[in-house]
Amino acid sequence: MNQKGLIGKIFVVIGIIILLILIIGAITAYQVNGLIKTVQAETKSIQSNVNDFQASKNCSRITNIEDSINKIKDKAESTCKNPIIRIAAEKIDKIPYKCDDLPTIGNAAENSLQPFKNFCGLNVTQ
Repeated sequence: MNQKGLIGKIFVVIGIIILLILIIGAITAYQVNGLIKTVQAETKSIQSNVNDFQASKNCSRITNIEDSINKIKDKAESTCKNPIIRIAAEKIDKIPYKCDDLPTIGNAAENSLQPFKNFCGLNVTQ
């Protein structure tokens, strides 16, 4: 094999590696963006439903709040399955929670609904 052929193969391999890194980066960015959008939308929905519940005492709002909490939990758990995101979340101090904190955060969110459920007579065992 001549030197030009070897250099060409090296460039092809480097190009493939760079392409793979870009694809993985794009997938990761897409997942993070999806999580951020879900959290923003569902947080607004939760706030709206809490306000509506407080104003009208309409117990059907509790189901809507639970659905929003579950959407956030599902999206966060799905996103945390990406090892790049899991490692980054552990290493970056500015991130307020880590992937390992999700069960605790989910339980706290569910527990915060308990007074509303009690008011409406919804008894849920945990």
